[in-house]
Parts: sequence; structure tokens; C-alpha cells
Amino acid sequence: MKARTVELTRRLRLVGAAAVCIAMGLSAIPAWSQPASAASQPSPATPSQLAQRAGGKPGSTCKKKNQTGTFHGTQVKCTRFRVKKKTKFVTVWKWAVVHAASPAPPNTDTGGGSGGSAGGSSITWSWTGSTWQHSNGTLPECPATPFTLPTDGSLTGVTTILYPGQTRGGNYKPHGGFGYATSTAPDSVSVVAPFAGSIVRGVRYYDTSSVVYDGQVQFMIDIINPCGLMIRFDHLRALTPTLAGVVSQLPSPTSSSATTQITPVAVTQGQQVGTGVGFTDTANNVFFDFGYYDLRSVNGTSHSGELAGYARCWFDDFGSSNDLAIRALPSRDGVAGTTSDLC
Repeated sequence: MKARTVELTRRLRLVGAAAVCIAMGLSAIPAWSQPASAASQPSPATPSQLAQRAGGKPGSTCKKKNQTGTFHGTQVKCTRFRVKKKTKFVTVWKWAVVHAASPAPPNTDTGGGSGGSAGGSSITWSWTGSTWQHSNGTLPECPATPFTLPTDGSLTGVTTILYPGQTRGGNYKPHGGFGYATSTAPDSVSVVAPFAGSIVRGVRYYDTSSVVYDGQVQFMIDIINPCGLMIRFDHLRALTPTLAGVVSQLPSPTSSSATTQITPVAVTQGQQVGTGVGFTDTANNVFFDFGYYDLRSVNGTSHSGELAGYARCWFDDFGSSNDLAIRALPSRDGVAGTTSDLC
């Protein structure tokens, strides 16, 4: 009965208000008494809008992996990190700054200095002794994943991997690598560029780590995409004839593996850069080192330096099926195993 009385009272008030409005030449029904139209209702937030609202402070814990958002106008992403707790490494997800980049205007300059200049950009990168920095200009967009597998586009013949971000032989190694069966002919392995960039540093040297290997020349090269991604290959037995311009700039081989800065030589994604890997002996040691670095920001580990501080895990950058296959391969290092502060 009480509810009916309240409803009747409300209706009488509306009738009275309508009468007043008609007398004043206004709309018969006040706007406040009309139901809101669908057009006046706020649109539901899209998934991307919801994500943009969810950004947290860089370094703080997040729950939804790979979610993007903003924090006081800065783009952030829920990113995986490996941190050491007591005696073992664990995976944690934290908000990290996303280094957004817009396309650079077309430029045919081949650049110089310490950075690559591929994809129509003259941006160059250099190591200052404490951090990586790039020349003035807008960074181009980075190549989209999946990248091309450096093992000639497939994992055929690959039997083991080295995990990046682990201690091997008493020293911390930010790079990983790929290994092949000893029955594989070292000179039969082809190595290709995962993405476009420019070869900016290199060295040819004699590996003196073993009497068996002494006298066998190895090549190490750095490929930098102007957006700030870098690849380092090591233990290539030779570079392709198309890269004669790289070889001609490198000093004659010595026992030193220190790299030499060269005038950048551009390479395209999937282009063959190495012919043969590793060493020949009575039991072939067929492998090559593969390091992946993001020069735009440090990696959040306890390590520093131009390589260790910027190394990244590359297991998830070659397409879902390849990523699973990579993780399923056994570790090439029987001591370090799958331990890694990057993967």
C-alpha cells in the first residue's frame, strides 16, 4: 500500500509540472522526467580503452601479462622479468615503460658511427661507456615479430640451444646460441639475419680456447636496426660473398676478439650472412652464438654494461610454433642447464 501511495504521488507531481510547462509554452514533460536516450548513454569502453586505463607505475607488480596501459601519460606494458630470490631465479611480471616510436621520414643516407641505418633511417647508435644513445631524430618503428629464425629460417638440424643470461665457464653470458649434431658438416650450416639492419661492427679472429681449434678463423658481427634492436652473431666460419664490403674493413685475424667499427653495410630480413659455423675437428663442434639486445632500455637484471645490461630473451620472438620448439630443445651446456635470468 505504501509503494502505491508513493507512485501515485510521483505521477500527480508530473501531471502538475506538465501543466505548468504548457502554460509557460515549454515542453509538456520536463527533461529530467524523460528517460535518457540510447544516444545520450556513455558507450561501453573498448578492450583497448580499458587496457589504457590500467597502467601501473613502472616497476610495480602487474597481473595480466603483456597488457598495455598508461601511467601519467607514459605508455607502459606488463612485462616478464627474471629476478633472483635467495638461491634461485623466479619469474615476475612488472610494469615497464614502452618506448613508443613513430616512422622516420625516408632517407637514403647510409649513416655511420656506431649505429645501423636500415629501413630508410639515418639514426645511429653508440655506446657512451655507461649507456646506449642514438643520434638526433625520431626512432623508426621496430620490426614486427615473428622474426626470421637465424638458423636459415627453420630449426631443421638444430639439436641444442644455449640459454641467454647464464654463467658459463665462470663468466656471465648475455647471449645464447644454437647447436647441431657432431655429424653435421660445419660448412653446411647457413645463418641469416632475423630482421633488417646494418652490420656496424665486426672482427675475424683465431679462437685459442683449444689447441684443436687454434688457427681456425671465426667471425663475429653486430647488426643494428635503427629502432634500437641489435643482434650479435659469433663463431661464423665465413661471411657470404655479398658481404665482401664487411670483410674488407676488418683487420687481419689475431687472437683478439675485440670488434672494429666499420662503415655500416645494410642487410635485409632473412638475408644469408654466414656460411658455416663452429669448428672442424675429429668430433665437429658445430654451433654459433646468438645474442639479442634492446638498446633502448636496460633489462632489469643485476647486470650492466653494453651487452649484459641490454640483453633480452629471444625464445618468444619467432612465432608460436617455433617458440615452443625452441623451449623444448635441451640445453647445450650441461652445467648451466636451463638457468637464466632473462628467460
